[in-house]
Amino acid sequence: MIQLAKRQFGAAFVMGAMLVAGASPALATQVYKGTFNGENGGMSAANTPGFFTNLVGGGGAFDLFHSGDGGVTCGAGYTSCLSLESSDGHYGLIRTLNTADSNGGFFSAQVGDTVTMSFELSGNQRSTNQPPDKFNAGFMFDGNVDLAALTAGGAWSGTLNPPNTGGIVFGGFPIAASTGFQLYTLSFVAPQDMRFYMQVKGGMPVQFTGSDGLGPILDYIALDITSPAGAGGGVPEPATWAMMLVGFGGLGAALRRRRVRYA
Repeated sequence: MIQLAKRQFGAAFVMGAMLVAGASPALATQVYKGTFNGENGGMSAANTPGFFTNLVGGGGAFDLFHSGDGGVTCGAGYTSCLSLESSDGHYGLIRTLNTADSNGGFFSAQVGDTVTMSFELSGNQRSTNQPPDKFNAGFMFDGNVDLAALTAGGAWSGTLNPPNTGGIVFGGFPIAASTGFQLYTLSFVAPQDMRFYMQVKGGMPVQFTGSDGLGPILDYIALDITSPAGAGGGVPEPATWAMMLVGFGGLGAALRRRRVRYA
């Protein structure tokens, strides 16, 4: 009986340890995704100043396209998309807005978090003989932040060593007119608790020959924040504690049944 009890307790201990080891919740969280689907009632609009749901335009203007209008086809799954150049030749800047933050619409990250911005962009779809357009993308901070590095991935690649600054932009990147929709990412590890927002901006073609009224086409902007492994001290969530109690309770019941059987 002593050996049997030891085996039952050992099994319970192993099960509990396995549950604790697997107790950490998913650490990567998508805290934002902004698209243009449904904006302006799903209708195209020229020379809009760029005020969209959870996205604020500033500086210049944009053209909003319902997929199929004006020679523009949005990416798969998107009914509307945005030209970073308006039909009157202005280059627009668009930034993300956290509506939960009443003091500037910033997002927040804690020290050690990995912050990743992603967006999908195509080249000018209407004028294939137009020189490549330029665009830039990056983060603006609430105060100066001394980043160790800013990493660019997806369709572009590279690592920047930015200075202590109130913002950092990976900019002047050319995109050819014939380029289909591609994913672009920018990420950094937060050196401190911090607040920030993201922005994407159109720019003058590499060899400027006059505006053709259409620039790179943007489908969406998204933000993911990944906490370091083991963040939160590894304390199991309530649901995990419940699973552990059920497991221990079941093993205890089995042990009681064996005691009755051999009594």
